[in-house]
Amino acid sequence: MRAVELLSGALFLATLTFAPLWFGAVQPWAWSLVFLVLLGAVALRASAEIGATGGVSIPDAPLATGLVLVGLLVGVQQVPLPAGLVELISPHAADLSEAVVPGRAWKVLSLDRPATFESLLLGATYAMAFGLAAAVARVPRHARWVLFLLVGLGTFEAFYGLVEQLGGEAKVFGYSKPSGGRTSGTYVNPNHYAAFLGMAICAALGLATSTSTSDRPVPRDLKLRVIAALTHPAAPRRALFAFLGVAMGVALAGSLSRGGVLACLLGLGALGITSTRHRGGAGGRAGWVLGAVLVAGGWVAAIGVQTLLERFGHLKDGDLSAASRLAFAYDTIMIAFAHPLTGVGAGAFEAVYPRFASVELGGLTLTHAHSDYAELLAELGFVGVLLLLGSVALTAWRAWPPADEHAQPERGAIALTALAALVPLAAHSLVDFNLRIPANALWAATLLGVAWGVSQPLRVRRMRLPGGWWLRLAALAGLGTSALVLALGAVQLARGDWVAEPFVERAQGDPRPLLQRVRSHEAALGMWPFRADHFAVLGAYRFEVALARQRSAAREAALALVDPQRTLESDLEAVIEALLQARLMHDPSWPAEVAECLVLLERACALAPANQRWARARADLLEVLPTGPR
Repeated sequence: MRAVELLSGALFLATLTFAPLWFGAVQPWAWSLVFLVLLGAVALRASAEIGATGGVSIPDAPLATGLVLVGLLVGVQQVPLPAGLVELISPHAADLSEAVVPGRAWKVLSLDRPATFESLLLGATYAMAFGLAAAVARVPRHARWVLFLLVGLGTFEAFYGLVEQLGGEAKVFGYSKPSGGRTSGTYVNPNHYAAFLGMAICAALGLATSTSTSDRPVPRDLKLRVIAALTHPAAPRRALFAFLGVAMGVALAGSLSRGGVLACLLGLGALGITSTRHRGGAGGRAGWVLGAVLVAGGWVAAIGVQTLLERFGHLKDGDLSAASRLAFAYDTIMIAFAHPLTGVGAGAFEAVYPRFASVELGGLTLTHAHSDYAELLAELGFVGVLLLLGSVALTAWRAWPPADEHAQPERGAIALTALAALVPLAAHSLVDFNLRIPANALWAATLLGVAWGVSQPLRVRRMRLPGGWWLRLAALAGLGTSALVLALGAVQLARGDWVAEPFVERAQGDPRPLLQRVRSHEAALGMWPFRADHFAVLGAYRFEVALARQRSAAREAALALVDPQRTLESDLEAVIEALLQARLMHDPSWPAEVAECLVLLERACALAPANQRWARARADLLEVLPTGPR
């Protein structure tokens, strides 16, 4: 059993390492891979426990119950229900579905079913990370190694981001991404990069103040405390963690993320307060003060006071970014009030937002609300948000060790460090969507699991399998089938995404020829036929191919009618347009090609009826082909 636990832990740490390194695991194939590896780690650990004890153990934390209930809610959002029941639960969702895809006797509460299923997989990923972290952290030494890994990743991200900024090439392992003179490491967005560094900085300084315990008395004089801190046996290790905190602070400053800087300062403040309660040896507070001063000095040395003041000066009324974020949050809350009970469906924000937008986006697509809490409220409704955030807050509260705990100060120090490292992400998520970045959310779940496991090692719920062999077999078959369905969905989703977009060109777009993109999306739909965006993109690509074919034929006919040497270019284009219109009216292949595109768009609308872009595209095709298939 020991070997299996070690293998399970190694897989868990491998996913924690991989997730931040590939664009924050934002691509479906990347986070699907994380899900599959974590599922394998959970299966290994569960099989070992079943073989040894006849059952499995799960953390007896409020979050475990909350995640189960929220998972059931997200599952119900995807299940077809009678139209009358959907109208009773969510009248706006029923009306919208009827307007886009009329006449259906069964409807779903989610207004983007594929996105809701993906959200279910992501939620299961974070739940498994919490459980594995809680199990690993029951041994304080193992809990420290998880925090060491976070600091190591943060250090790598810091140096990678600084080298990237100094080199002037906005690339991640050779893949292009938007440039803007801001550090972003292996992330695309500097703000999400800053949120990850905020967690790592707090973890580093937390470890610097609690690297070991000692029975030496703590001097009362501040000067003597500083001397005691510098002569402490753990001083070299504390100095190393303080230096790493400085390095990450410099990179955080280079990201120029206003929310990231403020959130990190809140986390450091929380760490400073908690370090006075659980001092890992003499001079704990002095070590914290020195670390905070070093980080602040690093920020100033990196970008200067003037740059910071100029960046924060943009928060005035004329700043479009600040005003837009407030408008996004307001509109998102209006979505929540329109769908108060069950929300619009987990992950369905992008499809629904244009119907409530009060800000002109200029043709851009808003994928997230820039406020995780408002977006959760819109997608899960008031019931789901109360269950989720309430269970998270209660878990953190119960994981908080008492101030007078002396029996196991090491456990208390680790728990407080993990909880303090969560503060920057929780604060930054008020004005950004860090919890929608799989790597950041995965590490947030892990830190909460570490805090729970190390502070509450005995709070474990033992779940034994039924006594009879046939009941035990039935229970195992049910659990295995559920896991297999989710695993197969993740595999097919990852394969479809990889085939549709096998590489990333963040700045230049997709450079492949149009026909190649059409074939890749056709193959992707063969692997995972439940992605609404694949249907819509394929329909648009096919329409472009059909139109390009007609235009090419019209150009050839025009060149045969006129003399290219004597005809002006403008006159030639007028002839081409006239012949093109004639071909579109009389070519028998054109209506059939448009009809195929219309079928694809209708499939996309059926899966995500709230997406106005696809509904408008379908309406445009109906104008081109008034007698399309109905």
